[in-house]
Amino acid sequence: MKLRYSFLLSLIAITTVLAGCGEDKKPPADADAAVEPRDCDGDNSRFFVVQKLAIPSEEKDGDETTVVGFNLDNTDKLVCDCANSKDDNACNDYVSPDGEKGIDIQFARLNKAVGSILMFSENITKNIKEGDLLLLVDVQGIDADDVTSSTNDDCVNADIYLGVVPGGGAPSLDGDDLITAGQTFDVDMRSVMNGKPLVRLEGKLANGILTAGPATIPFSLPISGASIEVNIKQGHVVADLTGENLEAGMIGGVLDVEETVEAVVAIPAYSDLGGTLRPVLKSFADSNPDGKMCTGVSAALTFTAIPAVRGEVVTKPTGPAEDGGADDAGDDGGN
Repeated sequence: MKLRYSFLLSLIAITTVLAGCGEDKKPPADADAAVEPRDCDGDNSRFFVVQKLAIPSEEKDGDETTVVGFNLDNTDKLVCDCANSKDDNACNDYVSPDGEKGIDIQFARLNKAVGSILMFSENITKNIKEGDLLLLVDVQGIDADDVTSSTNDDCVNADIYLGVVPGGGAPSLDGDDLITAGQTFDVDMRSVMNGKPLVRLEGKLANGILTAGPATIPFSLPISGASIEVNIKQGHVVADLTGENLEAGMIGGVLDVEETVEAVVAIPAYSDLGGTLRPVLKSFADSNPDGKMCTGVSAALTFTAIPAVRGEVVTKPTGPAEDGGADDAGDDGGN
């Protein structure tokens, strides 16, 4: 039971922060509804694979506890009652290192409380290295040939896909066990419908900084021969596009507690976990008011993404990797 619970919460942490670019822009009616593309005039695009993902940690700045994240509800006050309200600081918004108030990121508290036991960060890193958690970001419609710190563009799109190493298996890694740049990654067909992305974030560039969203994101995470199907809502993405990589990236959003619990217990292997999972998530809920009570958990991840080559749209292989696995899977040698 302990192992299943630990593994499940780690997956939920990954799911929440990955997809957090959502908004209350009307969500798709279901996970099969592709977005209608917004037209942007620019002819340039950049294609990336996410190399690093991390849950932001609290930092002490004098008497202030700071953390990076988003102000998802546009206020620095609680918009609903937190189940942990007996502790004055249990659900209060943070302040960012830059002094912005109202930062919503309960997963920083969740990670602080149980991260060393459930190993959220370790599970994220492991899944990336093994090719089980590959996120592709396709920034399209850029006007400028080269993005610099003075580049402004009021219409760019950021499409997010699940990635697959061609033939299956793990991506090529460098000496630091990080994905190497220039590899080809196929697009998991679950990320598209009729040739269109299921997740498109409408955005802009301001001084070379990409800000995109909001959009509700349907997300599917395979587990135990089935999938956890959730919607990530009320979030944004931001990243520095001025260099070769997408740097200083951050993704944030809100995970509805009941939707998540229902998605989890629908999987036979986890059908008995509702009674354990629900109170844990409710105790950290700080968003999505239903009456007075909070019903959603805010989350964010920092990320770095590196250049990659877009391959084909494929069904993710379920067997062993072809042609020897990780050392040569999908590697274009940077070309």
